[in-house]
Amino acid sequence: MRIIDAGMHLYHATQFEHVSSIADDGIQDVLSGWDEGELGRGFYTATTLAGSAAYLSESGAVLEFLTNRKMTGFAVRPAASFDWDGAGRGEEIKKLSNEYDYLVSSSDGSIVDYSVSQVKINFKSTQILELVAVHLMEDGDWKRYLIQEYRNLFLDS
Repeated sequence: MRIIDAGMHLYHATQFEHVSSIADDGIQDVLSGWDEGELGRGFYTATTLAGSAAYLSESGAVLEFLTNRKMTGFAVRPAASFDWDGAGRGEEIKKLSNEYDYLVSSSDGSIVDYSVSQVKINFKSTQILELVAVHLMEDGDWKRYLIQEYRNLFLDS
């Protein structure tokens, strides 16, 4: 079992059209969740801005979240013979998703070492994440807007 303490920053890359929905309504468990992710359907984050931004295929934003309580997780390390593409993969992920707040890809490092690895927050636990900032690419660098500042500049009309 792995632990993420309260107060850890996690980052999620998304397209612009999803920023206001997440800011207004929170993270939703939708049927079109990223099923193709290594760990199945869920809300994927990274522990660094750069690690999350690497998943943007086009322009978009990186949302910065803060954990508001301790989270328990599991590093998925299946046996070498386990067929992750087979029928058992989905069932194993569902079982782990019910038991833990998050899952991470196989690694021997600590959670803070997952700079570009995926950290999948299970939908049942997304209320642990508090949106604190939105990062936008401006003049070749990421600019950080606190969520209220972002709302005032881009969402409120």
